[in-house]
Amino acid sequence: MGVSTSNKATTVRFGYVCIIALAAVRSVLVASANDIDSIDLDQYTFEQYLIDFDKKYEHSTDKWIERESQFYRNIKKILSHNEDSGMHRLGVNAFTDGSDLPLGYDKSLHHSWKGKSADRISSSRKLSISPHEMDLPFDADTVDKLPSSIDWRESKVVTEVRNQGGCGSCWAFSAIEVLESHVALQTGNLLDLSEQELLSCMSNPHQCGGNGGCAGANAELAYDFVAKMGIVTDADMTYVSANGTVPACALDNDEKYNKNAPKGALVGLLTNAAVSIDGFSHIPTNDYVTLMNAVAKAGPVVVAVAASDWGLYKEGIFTDDGSQSADINHGVALVGYGTDEELGEDYWLVRNSWGKSWGEDGYIRLRRTDPSILDNPDDDCILDVTPLDGTVCANDETGKTIIPVAVKVCGTSGILFDGVIPVGGREI
Repeated sequence: MGVSTSNKATTVRFGYVCIIALAAVRSVLVASANDIDSIDLDQYTFEQYLIDFDKKYEHSTDKWIERESQFYRNIKKILSHNEDSGMHRLGVNAFTDGSDLPLGYDKSLHHSWKGKSADRISSSRKLSISPHEMDLPFDADTVDKLPSSIDWRESKVVTEVRNQGGCGSCWAFSAIEVLESHVALQTGNLLDLSEQELLSCMSNPHQCGGNGGCAGANAELAYDFVAKMGIVTDADMTYVSANGTVPACALDNDEKYNKNAPKGALVGLLTNAAVSIDGFSHIPTNDYVTLMNAVAKAGPVVVAVAASDWGLYKEGIFTDDGSQSADINHGVALVGYGTDEELGEDYWLVRNSWGKSWGEDGYIRLRRTDPSILDNPDDDCILDVTPLDGTVCANDETGKTIIPVAVKVCGTSGILFDGVIPVGGREI
């Protein structure tokens, strides 16, 4: 089915993630990857880096000294890593002057965090918060019956990579990116939908993954909202929260529609809403086969990942560092899978929201391991002992505090842990 791209004003999106690289919030990404590749990093200076990436710090201030020190530490890290014959390479980008990517949601400030326990392991990970949760819209086959590779970009159902800026809005970006693709698969029309509507108009009553807006939420809440209220296009409500602030909702309910809506129809639809859904479905936790089926049969999937080590990624198939713990803290769009014949490695194809200058034109490939080939399937799993990031609700329906527990997360960067797809995407 042919897919058309809607005509609309082009919006430049600055941005980042539920992991926010604050050092890059103000920067315009001037230097191209090819420019940096041609540079001898042994001779690359902090002053030149500031020119290449249009960053401005006052000379000799504490900020300058801090960023300069972090820059040279990361240059050494890049050089050291790339000397090895690993499957992925690191590179200079807008985040090289920040050694750590600060989180969009500081769970240490939350009263529930004092109750964390690494001694208990839970494979379930969230409160059922929506009447719009639905069964998966497909029957799962064995992996050998699925296509050997999928890249939904080739079907022209994936919009351009965006950039979040200094707002913990990965949950909104990933939910919208996946929704755009599912609507395009159903209708043939690829729309650019509004992340800002989710940030400004959606509440987070159970504090699932954060306190809402730039403090974080999750895809389930986003899709529950879209099922009830619809979503407008980016042209009607463009992204303005790159600086970390969230304006009040500027949209009103369509009273005429509500008054005349047939029984069982959408109630509370926002004026100018362009798209809605019937609901959403969860991929079973840490289920490789079902996630493969979801990507192949349904389309792109919102997945939660541990992305703290992604900042300097440049190209290749990313592999974990062997740590025994992870922190699921970022939402991204899984848009395919395949095999790199040169490396002889399977991978997941993941769309990030850190701009096209990061990674492989805004994408990252994660090592994909079929647990059925392992002597012990748990060898591809580790623990997240900090589950309030991104996926676990802080309060139940009655307002009672939920005590977080350690959870098992499987796959590279925990990609198998938490997957969500919208169901019944349509234009309205």
